[in-house]
Amino acid sequence: MTAANPTRPLVTKVARFLMLTDKIEEARGFYSGVLGHDEVSRRQRAVSGPAELSVFKVNAEQHIEVIPALRNPANDRLIHIGFATADSRKLRHYLALPATTPRGVNT
Repeated sequence: MTAANPTRPLVTKVARFLMLTDKIEEARGFYSGVLGHDEVSRRQRAVSGPAELSVFKVNAEQHIEVIPALRNPANDRLIHIGFATADSRKLRHYLALPATTPRGVNT
């Protein structure tokens, strides 16, 4: 990897993501009923006020989190996404480089 032409470390998979919904029962039906993922956790979490968080297990290393806190259907539903990589320090360094840092992303 050179400063002029950095090589991005391999992203091996999506580890998790957090979605907002305004219809939690429909989301549960989709992730459990349609996709077949077990809801492994349901708990309270503060996201701009208290909200119930549902966690669906995809496999031992991947999960989906859903919060019924969508106030406007026109807003983004994907809140955050987590990636797995073989070298998190190198990926963090790569993402912090001026040429690769997207606006609004915390590294």
